[in-house]
Amino acid sequence: MRNLFGSTLGVLGLAFLPSLLQGQRRAPARTDAHAGAQYEFGVDLGADYAKPSSVNGVSTSGGIELLTPVDIRVGFHSRGKLMWEPRVSLGVTTWGGATRDMIGVGLAGLYSMDAGGHSSGMYLTGGAGLVLVNNGFTSGTNVSLGGGVGWRKPFGSAAWRYELGIRYDTKNTAYLPATFRIGGRVGLSLWH
Repeated sequence: MRNLFGSTLGVLGLAFLPSLLQGQRRAPARTDAHAGAQYEFGVDLGADYAKPSSVNGVSTSGGIELLTPVDIRVGFHSRGKLMWEPRVSLGVTTWGGATRDMIGVGLAGLYSMDAGGHSSGMYLTGGAGLVLVNNGFTSGTNVSLGGGVGWRKPFGSAAWRYELGIRYDTKNTAYLPATFRIGGRVGLSLWH
């Protein structure tokens, strides 16, 4: 009986040995193209609906804005779920027959909702910035606050980014009205 019991334990031990050894191995290194990347460089194209407040007591209508494809961003990856991303954007818009040139600089935080981090999946974003506006006869600076939701979709060694969001530009004492915007952007990200 003792021999049978010892033989059974020996066979069971040999049967479980490979799985015990497999558990002692290191996890395989990530092989995706942006494993270990510290920076995310990107260019976006966006569009939004903008509704300015009244200007000098005169109600203004809203309109569609197309943001030029010179919306440039650099993301600084972190080990956590939050990453920081400075942005610079250029835009041209027309409201009520007046053309306005805009240059925006800002800082956004991206909070990854995906367990895999910032390489793919959904994220939430929020940020603030300054919008420098010139409408031909006056210029000024508005403070902007915004937020949204976005998704990253891997594309070879890069990723497509899709964002939907809202933004509020405060009123300036010059001719620049407070403006509420709702829109989206599509962009391509590269890692380094």
